[in-house]
Formats: sequence, structure tokens, C-alpha cells
Amino acid sequence: MSSLSPKSLASAMGVSESSVKRWADEGHLHVSRTAGGHRRIEVTEALRYIRETGLPVVDPRPLGLAAEATFEQPRLSDRENGEDAALAAAIESGDAEQARVLATGMYLAGRSTAAICDGPLTQAMQSVGPLYQEDPDGICVEHRATDVCFQTLHELRRLTHALRQPEPHRPQPLAIGGAPGKSQHLLPSLMVASVLEAEDWRAVNFGASLPIASLCRAVHQHRPQVVWLSISMRNDRPGKAEMSALLHAVEAVEAELVIGGRAARRRRVDHRWVEPFNTLTEFAAYLRGCRQHNTMEPA
Repeated sequence: MSSLSPKSLASAMGVSESSVKRWADEGHLHVSRTAGGHRRIEVTEALRYIRETGLPVVDPRPLGLAAEATFEQPRLSDRENGEDAALAAAIESGDAEQARVLATGMYLAGRSTAAICDGPLTQAMQSVGPLYQEDPDGICVEHRATDVCFQTLHELRRLTHALRQPEPHRPQPLAIGGAPGKSQHLLPSLMVASVLEAEDWRAVNFGASLPIASLCRAVHQHRPQVVWLSISMRNDRPGKAEMSALLHAVEAVEAELVIGGRAARRRRVDHRWVEPFNTLTEFAAYLRGCRQHNTMEPA
């Protein structure tokens, strides 16, 4: 990403140029200086400041977030439902540009990737999912909405990577997984990978139609800390023997197996219970707990 002048950042945020300069002079906003002594602000630093302070963005174009759009951040909790409905409507109507803009606004205002996935993205897909049964064109609407969700998630992942502050003495843990069975649902597993990256994990997403035997081999090869299964349909639930093999593979590398998705259920496999996560927000909290546990362990 490129750098901004105080004037450009002020235009993006709808504040005065003097305010931006004051924030920089007070040390709240990190700047560099050109050979001529002019202040320059990296876009990643501008995004960090916006997200941490919750200040609004009125024009995303200087930040490189959208070409043309009306952009307003959700800053008050009583507006969240309205903003979620607007994002869901953009997804359902196939307006990819507006969906990216609205999701970016939510993220910069402090909403987590998990909350955006649990809220408007899931709301939109639940709305268009049954259309194929009611409307001959429903399958096209669903596929279009899925593609808009893909684009929205990729934009959130781009922001996540741009704003990441690497910690040299704290390597990223690894998670691998996908959607088993004959599932063609790519989106749920992509949501899981996006949440993992937002929580500063490395994610290897094997996508849909993932054979359990292949996943077992990948567990031995990659030796992750977490293995996930995203189960959207009842017919995609692994059988008892498959789950047992996967659980043994996971335990052999001292990893954890987590499952989720609308068709996931609590299961007893061999000697232990596997509990599903009901939401990605719960999953994100679990990931933070794993990171905290790992940092407290002796080297």
C-alpha cells in the first residue's frame, strides 16, 4: 500500500488537515518525513488508527478501499442491525462493490471478522439458500451471492494482513481443515480460514469435498495445532470409522479437532466427545484462548 499526505487522510476521514497533523505531532499517528520535510502516513498506519479509534471514514477512495461508493462506518451499537441488513441486501442483490465497502466500514469500526460472518454474511446466505426450490432463477441468485461473499471475505483478509503487527518471538500457530463428504459448500470453510487469519493464525483451507483420509495424511504432514471440519449437510457427516481415524491422527500430533457448521452435532468418538461450535464468534474466542495458553507454556 502507498502512503498518504495529511490532507488526503483528512479528506478520507472528513476532518481538518490540522487535526491529522496534531494527531501525528502528539504521537498518536506515526508518520515519516519526505526529503522536503512533509509528513507522510502509510495507509496501513491510517487503517490501524481508524480501527483503534473508531473514527468514521466518509470517503474510502484515498485509502484505496473503493472506487466509488457512499461510505459510512457503523459507530453506534443501535445501528448494527441496520448496517447488517444493508450488507445482507447488497449481497443478495449482487452488489459486490457496496458489500465490500459496507463490510470494510464494519471492520474498521471494530467489528470482528467472526461477527461479520455470523451476522450479515450468514443472514444473506440463509435468505437466498432456499430460492432454488421456489424460483427457477434461484440457483443463479445463490451463486451470485456466494461470489459476492467470496469477494467480501477476500477484502477482509486483505485488511487483516495489512494491519497485522508481526511479533518476531511469537510464531503463528497453524490450523488446517475443510468441508468433508461430497459437500460443494466452499463458503463456510473460507469463513473459518478468514476468522483464523483475523485471530493471527496460519490457515490452510482444503475447501469442499475433502476426503477424511486425505485430511489425516495432511495432519501428519503439516502437524497443525488445530484441525477443523465444516459440516453443512447431514449427508456430509463423517462416519464413525472416519471420525475415529481422524481423531487418532489429530491426537498423534497433539493437535485439537474442532467441528462446526449448520449440520455439525455433538458426537462421542472412541473415548472422547467432540463438541461443535455454534458460531464463528465462539470459535474466535477459543482461538484466542489457545494463543494465550501457548504463550504461557515454557519454551
